[in-house]
Amino acid sequence: MVNILHQKFIVKEFLQNDFNERNVINEIYRILEDDNYREEMIRNLLLTKRYLGDGKASYKIAYSILSLFKGT
Repeated sequence: MVNILHQKFIVKEFLQNDFNERNVINEIYRILEDDNYREEMIRNLLLTKRYLGDGKASYKIAYSILSLFKGT
């Protein structure tokens, strides 16, 4: 959901066969060892928290997704 809200890659998504031990471990190591990668992810997650923080998260998510479909 974070990636959809930001309309860019924020966190790695593992779908279907990509969700396996090797891929998850590689991503964990990248987060732990790559300071820039981790700090950028944290910054974006904090932005997400601020964006959704007033208790209207469901409405905002629905509005953001609808906006994508409407092209606005």
